[in-house]
Amino acid sequence: MRNALILAAAVLGAIASDAHAGDKSVKDWDGVCDNVGTCSALGFTSEDRDDDSYIRITRQAGGADAVSVLVVYDAPDSQPAQTLTLALDGQPIPGVGPVRMTGSDEGARATLTGAPALALAEALHNGRELTLSAGGKVVGDVSLAGSAGVLLWLDDQQGRVGTVTALIQKGPKPASAVPGPKPMPVVSVAAAVGQAGLAKRAPKGLTKGDLDCEPNPADDGSMDIVARLAPGTVLWGPLCDLAAYNALNIFFIGDEKGGHLIKIAFPEPAGSTPATDDSLMNSAFDAKTQTLSAFAKARGPGDCGSAATWAWDGHAFRLLRETVMEPCRRVVSEDWPTLYVAQRK
Repeated sequence: MRNALILAAAVLGAIASDAHAGDKSVKDWDGVCDNVGTCSALGFTSEDRDDDSYIRITRQAGGADAVSVLVVYDAPDSQPAQTLTLALDGQPIPGVGPVRMTGSDEGARATLTGAPALALAEALHNGRELTLSAGGKVVGDVSLAGSAGVLLWLDDQQGRVGTVTALIQKGPKPASAVPGPKPMPVVSVAAAVGQAGLAKRAPKGLTKGDLDCEPNPADDGSMDIVARLAPGTVLWGPLCDLAAYNALNIFFIGDEKGGHLIKIAFPEPAGSTPATDDSLMNSAFDAKTQTLSAFAKARGPGDCGSAATWAWDGHAFRLLRETVMEPCRRVVSEDWPTLYVAQRK
């Protein structure tokens, strides 16, 4: 058993995920591309304005794929369903009519597809401000400062510059000249196992001597993560540190009694710094799906940071999905762009 645990730990630390294109920030715009070639561009309300609206343009790789545009008005607050009119520097946008927004607890929102989405995406770099109006009154806005730079970056990342599909620098090359998506990694997830009879907390003393951990006198073990991955193999995740809005756990694989413990690290997309992470923030394990998730908040409201999910494949944890939001601009986590994605099998 001990040799098997050591081997599993070695694999955990060594797995590298497929490379991703990364991200690009220019003024009030941010772009992200993932490992299969899907790219997103987000534009935000100017930081000196009171309302918090944003748009997210998403496009998959390949010449035939259409553009989708998510429009969100007043994201942090509850908004009813409503119809908004979009304008570019006070002028109507050809091909984009009134937008029916769905109400939600995280702002009013709508997703444009087809011709209206493409018309909006192609028009944005020609203006300074996108306004959202209701009943003839402007209720929100999105700054277009930086939109041209980020949208050009997206075109470049997807090989669209100089083709008829480009948003910024169109050219005569046909859509067939645009590279297709990269293969999506496949993760074979191990079958779920029963969790009965497990200890409620990790063995004491696991965090001792770890420079990232800060002892908490009030720690009663309730925030430890203990999960059976397979018969005789258990994930032990003691609480390492507790701050205002982030709880930090470190992780070990061991036997059923908390013996033969080996510290593990979780793979991140290639090119990340670090390439692996041995501590996770605000983590949770789902025994039914054999997945471990983490949500690292960069600040209290949780509108920036990263969120990721790993799956146990019987030998190691493999990255399934990661989303990121570097600028803290009131974007709800459900709308963060994808940095890495794999197919669950």
